[in-house]
Amino acid sequence: MCKKIILISSFICFFFSFQGIAQQVKTNLYVTVKPCDYLHDRVCESGAHIAEITQEFVLEKHTKDTLFLTLDNYGFMQSLAYPQLYPKLTVEIISKNKKQSVKPNFNGFTLSVPLPISSCTVKVNYLYNSDYAYRSSGATGFYLWSCMPSWHSWYFNYPNMQFNKVEFTNSNDSLLYFFVDVPSSQQNGKMILDTKSIDRDINFFLIQKPFYHKTTCIQNVDTINIYLDKGAILIPNPKGSISNNTVVPGNRVTQALEDSCKNSIKRTLKKINDFFSPLHGTIDIFDADLTINDVITWGKGASDRKNNHHLILIDTSYWHDQSLIHELIHLYNYVPLPEKDSTVYFFNESITEYLAVCFCYEDKQERDLVFNQKIISFARVPNKDYSIFKLSSNSANANTGRGSSLVVYDKTPFIIHTLAQMVGEEKFLAALKQFYAKVAQGMAINLPNFEQILKENGVTDKQWDWFMRNL
Repeated sequence: MCKKIILISSFICFFFSFQGIAQQVKTNLYVTVKPCDYLHDRVCESGAHIAEITQEFVLEKHTKDTLFLTLDNYGFMQSLAYPQLYPKLTVEIISKNKKQSVKPNFNGFTLSVPLPISSCTVKVNYLYNSDYAYRSSGATGFYLWSCMPSWHSWYFNYPNMQFNKVEFTNSNDSLLYFFVDVPSSQQNGKMILDTKSIDRDINFFLIQKPFYHKTTCIQNVDTINIYLDKGAILIPNPKGSISNNTVVPGNRVTQALEDSCKNSIKRTLKKINDFFSPLHGTIDIFDADLTINDVITWGKGASDRKNNHHLILIDTSYWHDQSLIHELIHLYNYVPLPEKDSTVYFFNESITEYLAVCFCYEDKQERDLVFNQKIISFARVPNKDYSIFKLSSNSANANTGRGSSLVVYDKTPFIIHTLAQMVGEEKFLAALKQFYAKVAQGMAINLPNFEQILKENGVTDKQWDWFMRNL
């Protein structure tokens, strides 16, 4: 009897193991940026460019009769606007050297494709139109694309999907600034991504150069290009049709604004370089109106570290507080923690925000005021018992501004600041500097190592216990 059970168990394990292998799917992704006049219908109203995307799913072994592909993240307009965001969607199945067109079943969230019994390649082709103009309250949506899967999926996913090949083609280099935050190489006019470096998402950004005024400053070994938003002027169509309105660059940038921004960057980088190791390469900072629904403003840092190229998108209002400094610290202090690590938001975001406030406000009373405002903002959250180590997301509602991000950027930096006051700010900052210097030398970034460094620099057991209880 025991032998039978063992044999049956072994068969079950082999079966499910085989199923897991069979379900692994390789995908090839091809993206071509095209001008708006590529289409002669209303799909281009929200932007001047559109991306033609081809995604191939290679099914060498499968036991399914239907392939279900999903858009894991989507914007609030998804259920209404998906015909405009993903127009011209077609599906083709290639099996045994034969091609067959299949009518797609797509509801804006899930694409289902009937499969033949044999091995095949499922080829999905569609045009993608960024939803940023729907989300943006300003004219920025006309000349800036922000394609981040964590916000709004732009390619389809499948469980255990692996990228086999990813290529970008952009024939408008003189018109568009084009950035992908994955290491890449150039071959025959195409940007070929290093698929081994893709750990989760592929973010890419398109920005129309004519709408920006470029100025350059050099800090130590870093070249900083600052692109200031000229603003946009909307020239109405005499016939009243929205689709034919003309958008042209404005004239918002003055010499005083340019000088102010350059001086601000130089002061900030001096503090960051004194704290972290120098960052070799080029940093491009784009200033823009990045408001969503008149509620959320945002900034984003991205890097192609293999090619020493870095990008920051930052809202115009963020030049005057710690937000731009926060994104710069991310570039200098890259912390590759797994997304599911319980300390990811603490190390990646909360300590970064704490340091950004310290670097931004030299006056102690100003710093205290900023941190106090953070805890007051967090106190408005109905449930005040959130722990940063138990969060499953770092997000905010685009309509209310409330969400788990208040724990990450308000509550936790305040708790870190309070611990620093107990120890002494200078001693605490010196301990943080020592911690990140050792991380740069190869020390694992985790709570036990963080605790050890702090205690070696004057934090008592009682203070550490208070800190952990309140986080």
